[in-house]
Amino acid sequence: MIEHYLGLEDARVVQTPRFLLAMENMRGVILRRAITVLWGDPGHGKTIAGRATFEGLSPEERCWIKLTTRANPRVITNTILHMLTGVEHDETRWASARTLGRELARRPVTIFVDEAQNLSIESIEFLRWLHEEHPGRFALILIGGSQLHGRLARSPQLTRRVFQPTRFKPLDPRHLDGYLRTFHPIYKDAEAQLITYVDQRHCDCNFGFWARFTASAYDLCRERGLKTLSGEVADIAIGRHDEWGLAA
Repeated sequence: MIEHYLGLEDARVVQTPRFLLAMENMRGVILRRAITVLWGDPGHGKTIAGRATFEGLSPEERCWIKLTTRANPRVITNTILHMLTGVEHDETRWASARTLGRELARRPVTIFVDEAQNLSIESIEFLRWLHEEHPGRFALILIGGSQLHGRLARSPQLTRRVFQPTRFKPLDPRHLDGYLRTFHPIYKDAEAQLITYVDQRHCDCNFGFWARFTASAYDLCRERGLKTLSGEVADIAIGRHDEWGLAA
């Protein structure tokens, strides 16, 4: 089950055009056991789309790793092995590659690498080599910020192998109202002008900012016994986040 920001209750996955495109592209990538990229600025739905595809696969067919640091090939391969087998691995780069090869020979899998903008060029080249070394054995889905595109461009050998990539962009403001009414019940009967006000004051067509705002607004609505976002609640929720200054 997909986990929303801070475990936000009653939230639903909004099927924006980019989300649907990414899902369709990933289906083709998994079928072909290819390499693809989901990239764009934070808060536009890359990880949610990746998790939706991940959740649709059986546990034996999938592996999800998240790069919080500039991990080297040895760490990456051992982490993949841990995710696939449930057993901690601490092998050298080439020993872990051989072990992973034996594991991939048992069944094909899809490997998701989240925060892939943290990949070093060495790790990018290693993943490319690993994919070429085991043709048809695993699909590789790289998910990362806008800088991922530039980082991968430094590896022409990998770039020419990228199949059906998806770039995530800000929400279309013309359809924002409809997206939010699908996203969470507090927007179902909210005034359209209020949604526009919150977006212009705080969220800037960024679903990550909207998820953060909604978590605060929903708590405030429940405290006041409200089922629908009000102007007062909106102002208080915005005020609780404005000090950080991440949104307009």
